[in-house]
Amino acid sequence: MTRGLDYAENMACEVARRVLGVTVQEWDIGGRQGAVEAVLHYPDGRRAAFEVSKLAAHGALQLGALLRQDDYLWPLPGEWGWSVGLTDVRDLPRFRKCFASVALWCEARGVTRPDQLWDPRGLPAEVRWVAQAESITMTGNPQGSLRLSDGRRVAMVTPGPKGGVVDESLAGLNDALADAMASSHLTRKVDKLLAHPNVEERHLYVIVHMTGLPFSLSYGLMSGPDVPADPPRLPQGVTHVWLAPQYGERVLVGTAGGWAQHYPYDRP
Repeated sequence: MTRGLDYAENMACEVARRVLGVTVQEWDIGGRQGAVEAVLHYPDGRRAAFEVSKLAAHGALQLGALLRQDDYLWPLPGEWGWSVGLTDVRDLPRFRKCFASVALWCEARGVTRPDQLWDPRGLPAEVRWVAQAESITMTGNPQGSLRLSDGRRVAMVTPGPKGGVVDESLAGLNDALADAMASSHLTRKVDKLLAHPNVEERHLYVIVHMTGLPFSLSYGLMSGPDVPADPPRLPQGVTHVWLAPQYGERVLVGTAGGWAQHYPYDRP
């Protein structure tokens, strides 16, 4: 069986086509071993190796797949609306079982954020666990709940970090990206780029999951209007790094000359 590009890889190639005005030649096909995803052909004859990767916390992609099976919706047990964020797939089985009882306990006592209960003594075991779990955020809305067109009342359960201050200026992005580049996963991707011969440029396209960077940077990258003031610290031999936030409308492209942002999804 020959391998073709998957949906994410095809989308990355389409973004590159729109941003750079290149022709995309799929390369990781036909059983090639250790091949980059694509070769980009510029109108002036230059060529670029193009490799696609994902940046996510350990288990985050698995967590997203499991929650997607429920359409990110759980039935509500009481009268309030609830929105939930979860970052650790290991906590999902236990949390799924205790969500209803914890929500009902909170509603009965007017508690909208169990993680803000300052004294865990005397709490039921599952409420105490949810209140102290680093990976779980529950936010209740006493005014009402999300109701689907079929009448079901549901809670939104999404993979994502707890929250915090948003770094819209992305001042810390270059340091965080340098740390990510040192991971074995991205190092292997860089090695594939460097092994591809006879190209003038080498591009690493990184799809950034909400958990792939600290919260302040993930949200700043997704929603902020700014780019970092300083250029990225690129791996030796890599000429371009692309950052495509999973839920954002823009992509950032970093080179030795600095960062640029593009909005490729709203035009052909």
